[in-house]
Amino acid sequence: MLPVRMLSILILLFSLCNADSICTTELKTDPPEIIAEYGRNPVTVNCTTRLGNHYGLYWRVGNESSGIEDEEMFISHLMPVSDWNVTAECKMKFNESYECSKELKVILFNNPEVFHSVQLVNVIGEETQYRLQCDIINVAPVQYLTVSWYKNSEKIQTESFNDTTTKTPVNESSILRVNISREENVVEFRYEAQLDFGPHRPKLPAISKTHRVSAHYAPELKTQNSTDDTYALEGTDIILSCEAVGNPLPVYNWICDGKNMLENTTSLSLPRVNGNKTCACTATNYLGNITKTIHLHVQPRAGCPLTLTPSETVVRFGDPVSINCSTSARYVEGMGWEAPFGGTGFERPPVVTWRVEKLEEWTPSPSCYATLIDGSQCAVSPVITVYKTPNIVSIYPLNQSQMMEEQVHIVPYNKDTRTQYWLQCDIINVAPVQHLTVRWYKNNKTIQTESFNDTTTKTLVNESSILRIDISREEKATEFRCEAELDFGPHGLKLPAISQTHRVSAHYAPEISTSCTVDISPLEGTNITLSCEAVGNPPPVYNWTCDGENMLQNTNSLNITRINRNKTCTCTATNYLGNITKTIHLHVQPRGCPLTLTPSETVVRFGDPVSINCSTSVRYVEGMGWEAPFGGTGFERPPVVTWRIEKLEEWTPSPSCYATLVDGSQCAVSPVITVYKTPNIVSIYPLNQSQMMEEQVHIVPYNKDTRTQYWLQCDIINVAPVQHLTVRWYKNNKTIQTESFNDTTTKTLVNESSILRIDISREEKATEFRCEAELDFGLHGLKLPAISQTHRVSAHYAPEISTSCTVDISPLEGTNITLSCEAVGNPPPVYNWTCDGENMLQNTNSLNITRINRNKTCTCTATNYLGNITKTIHLHVQPRGCPLTLTPSETVVRFGDPVSINCSTSVRYVEGMGWEAPFGGTGFERPPVVTWRIEKLEEWTPSPSCYATLVDGSQCAVSPVITVYKTPNIVSIYPLNQSQMMEEQVHIVPYNKDTRTQYWLQCDIINVAPVQHLTVRWYKNNKTIQTESFNDTTTKTLVNESSILRIDISREEKATEFRCEAELDFGLHGLKLPAISQTHRVSAHYAPEISTSCTVDISPLEGTNITLSCEAVGNPPPVYNWTCDGENMLQNTNSLNITRVDRNKTCTCTATNYLGNITKTINVHITPRGCPLTLAPSEMVVRFGDPVSIKCSTSATDVAEMAWMTPAGDKEFKPGSDVTWMVKNLKWWTPSPFCSITLNDNFQCSVSPVIIVYKTPETVSISEMNHGLMLKHKEDKKYTKTQYKLQCDIINVAPVQYLTITWYKNNKIIKTESFNDTTKTPVNESSILRVNISKEEKVVELRCEAKLDFGPRGPKLPAISQTHNVSAHYAPEVNTKDSNHDYLLEGSNITLSCEAEGNPPSVYNWTCDGENMLANTNSLNITRINRNKTCTCTAANYLGNITKTINVHVEPRAGCPLTLTPSEMVVRFGDPVLINCSTSATDVEGMGWEAPFGGTGFEPPPVVTWRVDKVEEWTPNPFCYVTLVDGSQCAVSPLITVYKTPDSVSVSDMGRGPMVEGREHDLKCDVISVAPVQNLTVTWYRGNETVLTQMFNDSTMTPVNASSTLRISTPRDYNGLTFRCEAELHLGPKGPKFLPNVTSPPYTAVVLYKPFMESCPDHVTVNESAAFSIDMLSCQPDGNPPPTVQWFYEEKLINSSKPLTRTDSGKYTAIVQNSRGRSNTSVHITVEYSPSFTCKKHYEITVNDKHQSICEPVGLPTPTLTWFKDGKQMVSPQRWKKNDSGKYLLNAHNTHGTAEHTLYLEILYSPEFKNGNESKQVLQGEDVTLSCSADSNPPSNIRWVYTAAVNSNVTTEGHQKIITITRATSTNAGYYVCVAENKVGRNTRFVTLMIKGNTSKVLFPAIWAFLTLLIIGLTLLVVYFHNRQKKRGQYNFVPVCQMSNIVI
Repeated sequence: MLPVRMLSILILLFSLCNADSICTTELKTDPPEIIAEYGRNPVTVNCTTRLGNHYGLYWRVGNESSGIEDEEMFISHLMPVSDWNVTAECKMKFNESYECSKELKVILFNNPEVFHSVQLVNVIGEETQYRLQCDIINVAPVQYLTVSWYKNSEKIQTESFNDTTTKTPVNESSILRVNISREENVVEFRYEAQLDFGPHRPKLPAISKTHRVSAHYAPELKTQNSTDDTYALEGTDIILSCEAVGNPLPVYNWICDGKNMLENTTSLSLPRVNGNKTCACTATNYLGNITKTIHLHVQPRAGCPLTLTPSETVVRFGDPVSINCSTSARYVEGMGWEAPFGGTGFERPPVVTWRVEKLEEWTPSPSCYATLIDGSQCAVSPVITVYKTPNIVSIYPLNQSQMMEEQVHIVPYNKDTRTQYWLQCDIINVAPVQHLTVRWYKNNKTIQTESFNDTTTKTLVNESSILRIDISREEKATEFRCEAELDFGPHGLKLPAISQTHRVSAHYAPEISTSCTVDISPLEGTNITLSCEAVGNPPPVYNWTCDGENMLQNTNSLNITRINRNKTCTCTATNYLGNITKTIHLHVQPRGCPLTLTPSETVVRFGDPVSINCSTSVRYVEGMGWEAPFGGTGFERPPVVTWRIEKLEEWTPSPSCYATLVDGSQCAVSPVITVYKTPNIVSIYPLNQSQMMEEQVHIVPYNKDTRTQYWLQCDIINVAPVQHLTVRWYKNNKTIQTESFNDTTTKTLVNESSILRIDISREEKATEFRCEAELDFGLHGLKLPAISQTHRVSAHYAPEISTSCTVDISPLEGTNITLSCEAVGNPPPVYNWTCDGENMLQNTNSLNITRINRNKTCTCTATNYLGNITKTIHLHVQPRGCPLTLTPSETVVRFGDPVSINCSTSVRYVEGMGWEAPFGGTGFERPPVVTWRIEKLEEWTPSPSCYATLVDGSQCAVSPVITVYKTPNIVSIYPLNQSQMMEEQVHIVPYNKDTRTQYWLQCDIINVAPVQHLTVRWYKNNKTIQTESFNDTTTKTLVNESSILRIDISREEKATEFRCEAELDFGLHGLKLPAISQTHRVSAHYAPEISTSCTVDISPLEGTNITLSCEAVGNPPPVYNWTCDGENMLQNTNSLNITRVDRNKTCTCTATNYLGNITKTINVHITPRGCPLTLAPSEMVVRFGDPVSIKCSTSATDVAEMAWMTPAGDKEFKPGSDVTWMVKNLKWWTPSPFCSITLNDNFQCSVSPVIIVYKTPETVSISEMNHGLMLKHKEDKKYTKTQYKLQCDIINVAPVQYLTITWYKNNKIIKTESFNDTTKTPVNESSILRVNISKEEKVVELRCEAKLDFGPRGPKLPAISQTHNVSAHYAPEVNTKDSNHDYLLEGSNITLSCEAEGNPPSVYNWTCDGENMLANTNSLNITRINRNKTCTCTAANYLGNITKTINVHVEPRAGCPLTLTPSEMVVRFGDPVLINCSTSATDVEGMGWEAPFGGTGFEPPPVVTWRVDKVEEWTPNPFCYVTLVDGSQCAVSPLITVYKTPDSVSVSDMGRGPMVEGREHDLKCDVISVAPVQNLTVTWYRGNETVLTQMFNDSTMTPVNASSTLRISTPRDYNGLTFRCEAELHLGPKGPKFLPNVTSPPYTAVVLYKPFMESCPDHVTVNESAAFSIDMLSCQPDGNPPPTVQWFYEEKLINSSKPLTRTDSGKYTAIVQNSRGRSNTSVHITVEYSPSFTCKKHYEITVNDKHQSICEPVGLPTPTLTWFKDGKQMVSPQRWKKNDSGKYLLNAHNTHGTAEHTLYLEILYSPEFKNGNESKQVLQGEDVTLSCSADSNPPSNIRWVYTAAVNSNVTTEGHQKIITITRATSTNAGYYVCVAENKVGRNTRFVTLMIKGNTSKVLFPAIWAFLTLLIIGLTLLVVYFHNRQKKRGQYNFVPVCQMSNIVI
């Protein structure tokens, strides 16, 4: 039996080796690795194997696995790239327990955003320091990031990032510091950020940005001289230049004679210069400035000899113009015209013409110039006035909101009897406005003229003129005209005036002539009309209400049909002046209705039929019928009429059965119809609190620990009517809640909800709740079934663990264990495992730990929203040692050097060993030694592990300790300032600042690893003073580290050397590496000190050169500054040279550093040797521009030369004993000439005169700064004084230091002010005076006097002064001496007086009996007073007001005995009029008419007549007077209304553009020349519908132009409608019988509106064969302007007339567009077509493949596919079988046709043996035949695997392979394996051949030999493939196999 057992072991080992080989060679991934952008589309990964006989392939991505594909050789997976830590591996199963895997490397990246910043750090000398920073945002993984810096395309710095642990996006920065010299000019820096994945991986494009920087420096002049002199001829134009360079570019500023020229460029243009100037140009940037001074000397010349013809002209814009320029002078060399257009060249005299064919410039400025023979030029310019008459002159009335404040209520008017208008006349596009005159006419009589004085504007303007008018009701319509005219004076052009007219009339409130309360008693059921007539202007708007209900009727009548109850109706007539109301009481007389309905009430389902009979039994019914929105009948004969609906689809049907009685009256009855619909859906779902209303939350308290609260909502969808709905809730079929709905108004479909709050205990478990909705129509109503829905809920509770919460387990080291954690809870808990604080990412109730090698504490937490519970498991691992030894076990290696480590064992139970490492790993080798070797170590944390496999199958491993190091690249020291230090580093140790200097030194160690072995030592003069180590044990890669040293240096120590030494220290027995160091010198700082005396006196001889010395010591070395007599000498060295010292000086030298300064003073006392010069005069005061001369003389005899010198460098040397400095026109404000003498011994000296140049002020003016400010008295708080703040401005005075300003109050000095400004040039100065003026002082004169005072020896100049009067302000005061009571006779005239005193003067306002009299003077005239009055006068100013009341008492006298016939009349303008005035009194002496026309003389009674043949006055005011015998008089006046119908009525468009849909638009109705306008009514009609009625309340009686505006909202429906207006004069009962009216022509509205598509379907289905195109759709575009239509498919413009094909199905969008906008309309078009096939004729399919359609027809709708075989229809099998091969007919059918296709299907299958494994015994020496054949498609390739022998032969017969063995021997015994293989798969068959005979001596040893060789071979194969496994990936095998799984 031993051989059989050995054979089983061999077969097992053979299967293991063969499986290992398959995993390592046959499992491939495509792609081999993934580099993808994070968050993009998932990546398809493939895994393939050539092995067909396995249990399945599958992918494991992260913690999720794909489905296992059985016996597939290829598997794809869509792997997401949205997890930064994603892992992926392909796995293959060999059987239920045995699998292997291949890992796929995944790199996810994110391309960053890049930003840059530039900071200018400092400017040092010629260099500028910049700090450039590149910020890389959101980059991943950072280990592949490289940042490169380029300077002018040359790479200067590269930075990489070696963080290999971070995979997620991070932000990184790279900083570059650069110094830019001035010579480099502009330098371009570029940085590039790139993700570089290595040489054979994809390259991502670099992201780069550039920035230019340059050196900065202060401005410098391009020229060497900073002072220039320029000479120009008077009147010429010159340009001064000032060129400077600097960076930043300098800003320029020009100042000429102290005045800022407001020019910031390099040049200054001075046109036509006429006087000398000194101009200074200053170029400035932030680093400094430089100034250039230019002296301009102007030479005068005579006038210009040119004549223009004409010299002035007026031209219309666009007309031609020409002007001749001539000269008679002979010294003119040439002449020409300069102009923006029409200019000429340089022509010969005497004449040159400027000509323009079309003048289109408002301010032409041609200039005729002449060049004289001396080269000078002059020019003359004509005066050209360009005009344009107005485009439009229009009038329209203003409301107060449109008026300026100063326009409102300028003139008083009586609001009750007159109407006030403000008319605005707009003159559009007129020029020039200064020549415009606007005249207003009232009935052709001029009433106002207005001119415009804007002389600056020459271009087109729009101007307005406003007229205020008062129109009385008697004047009716009055015509006003506005006339605009351009007036160019008496000799100018005469242009016609342009005018526009406007009519206005008086307005009054509505009036009703009849009674305001009426009672009416109609019969029930009759129709009545209520009437309400009112007159008013504007015509009133009517509103009717009946019993409080608005009847929505706006005419003067109200129709009520079939009245059936009492009503009170009110009509209100309203215009803006008031309203009036008429009330009508309706008392209805009742009568019954003889009708019966069957049924009278009914309940009907929506959509069902319904019918109701209406019948009568009385004989006085003439006819009857049904009125209804549908189903109504005609007028039928009694006794029955039926209302019938086949399908009731109205929720609130309201049919009414009416009857007409024989007396003509009517009555009606209506049935009660309830239309219902049962709900579509009843559904329940739980609510969370966010879905509940506030009042639903926590209605009932509950115990959260033992019960669970739910809120369930039951939704009832589409039910009606809701008032009959009842909702019942059931808990386990028991009713717990019922809810009804009381909404009686809603009859249509609604959605309703009912909410149930429930508490479920844990004991109740799952509970069923049901919601039932039912329509309940009462006891006698319809019974409908209820509709219900159920829902189950259960109590929730926190997780609970039934076992102990702490468990101890003691597994053996290296074993696999499974930890369990069972918890119950509701909701089911979620699990989380952590071991020693590490999240194990396992969310089930068990945790698998493989090969456990150390103690662990694992915690399982089960959680739901109610809480969590924890179970802790302590794992105590029982160790078993690992018999491996490492040599060395610890090593230190430099990065990049080679390394090798031996791993050995001395025990015998080690089966094999090897190294596992990221690189340098070995295969599975025989003991006792295996070596790990690396030629170039380039990994910072190598982690090789030597493992051993023991004979019991267990493994163990040991790892060496490898330290990889790199010495620093750089060690550098630099001092820190406090801004660079961390807060904890500042002032750690106190120090004495006066005697010691504290430094902070930082030592930077760049690129060192590992930092935990780094030691930094500080040395002071080679003595160790500080040692620092670093305890970062986690970082193994290169880092930059810093060490900071704080030191105090005393002054005595002087310069001290500090050294920083960086060393990698690996301990006593570790590697010894040389230290790297850097030194730095520092010294103590101290303030400057001077060893000599700080005050020195020296006495040099006058005129000698001296050097002053100032030696100071200090650290840092001090900076020096010298000043002499307060003047900075601009010398920064320790010595000062003074040449030819000529006067005593006190010079100060200051030595300074940052710690302090010290000063040395040197007093220079000149030992004089007198200068033998005398000036006459030595001091003088001269006016700017006057001549000046000074004589300089000497008495010396040894004179070498004498000269006057000026700062400009002018010299005038003269021999002799005197020299004179003379200037004819002194133009310098600070002349500083000095007279110099040189003696023969070279001694020089000079003397300077004192010259004061002055200029008296140009003007002295006083202005008020606060216009009077009232001051309160401290005690009584009343305003008693007025404070003024006055400013006295003195313009252009010099020098200001001699200016004195004196203030006088009534000639008494109250203030004197001087100025100590030493400025010599002219300045403007101001003096401010505050004065308080009391009321008693009245008017006070204040005077400001400015005077230049040069002292007793100077000239006496007159003072210049200005006076200003001020006075105290006080509130008005009324003289109370006047009487407050006046008595007079009725009919007398009286003037009331109200004198008030105040400052400012008072404004008056008069009211009498509460009525504003609109008088603003201090008196009020009242004519013909007829009753007592109380009048009040109020005088006011801004300080207050005071009131005076006057009581007027009127004494009555008898009435006036006159009668007018008629007393009122209405007459048309131009018609005759006649009125008689008569009296019956006997005491009349005489009588007559007074009138503007038609008046009579004083005639005897009893009758006098006023007669006019043609009334041509709009407001005739005749009155008839009488004189009684007692001498008294009285008078009466008739009421006359003069009217005129409009000349024309027209409608125009007020909108500034066309009508546009959705916008309000104004139409204007112009009524021309109508009077009186207060009687005018304008009615607007849209078509024939009245839309607006407007009346006018203008009291103007003359003809006016009236306008009415109609504002419409302009919907698109208005397009094409007509509008018209009608003007009508309502002249009252005295007017004409037929109202005069005029109607406008119709106005057709054109409304522009956005386009849209009409009649467009949402979806269209068409047949491809119908040749359908988009144009055939029913879509119709509509819009104004007519729109264009474009059709788009998949966002591309298409041809809408092209027929659609099958590929054109989809969404089509029409864009309809016009100038108003665009709109989109979409239509989904489905193009259907008949079936067709595009399949091959032959297919190969593997047996048992799932039946999937290999040949699919195309067609729409999707065709129905039918399979036929051998003429019979077949059902497609689920999987294909071997016998399914053959010819198939496929039939496809849809609504558009049928198609057929024939194909041949061939079923492929792997080899199958006819016989299974067998054992065969033969006698030794017999012939043996072994045959092998297999059934397969395609036919298989068959081979035998066996040990060949000389007596064996293989032959082929047909499809079988035959082994023939001749005379078999023991060597032929063994296994013969038949292998059959085709492209589908492979199969094997075993034949065991046993030879019978004497085998004890031969066979047994042979078997042992064979088995030994086989064991050795298999062992070698295992080792070989195991090594490949270690190199190529991780494979896990479970060694549990069966014979059936062996694959050969």
